[in-house]
Amino acid sequence: MTSVERDRDVGNLLAEALASWSDRPARVDEASGETLTYADASRAVERIAARLGDLGVRPGDRLLVRAATSLPAVLSCWAAWRIGAVPAPVDPSWPPWLVDPLLATLVPRLELRDEGLASASATIPSFAVADRQGCPAETFL
Repeated sequence: MTSVERDRDVGNLLAEALASWSDRPARVDEASGETLTYADASRAVERIAARLGDLGVRPGDRLLVRAATSLPAVLSCWAAWRIGAVPAPVDPSWPPWLVDPLLATLVPRLELRDEGLASASATIPSFAVADRQGCPAETFL
């Protein structure tokens, strides 16, 4: 990959977008009125990316993401892209007979899953992502 290609990868493009929209709301909680800005999202992505790196995730590694569509799941995917890893989102309701062949093909470095969901495999490190005030970095691991 050339330096120009590396500068234009998904992780860098997302970082640019988050920076250019930093003061805009990324999410507004309708019940509480609490706002998460793109700057807040960017900080969460960087913290999650650093934690993924601490866990040994490197560019090109695949991550199984078995989580419902939620802010923590999205930020975790953004963090994976930020470090050059490849998130593979999977519907958490899929039965093992659908997930097992995918695991054999993906050979993921680790699994990120909804809290309360059993690990997809005993041989893959598995960590829960949870939505605690919109900041998964606080609950990640």
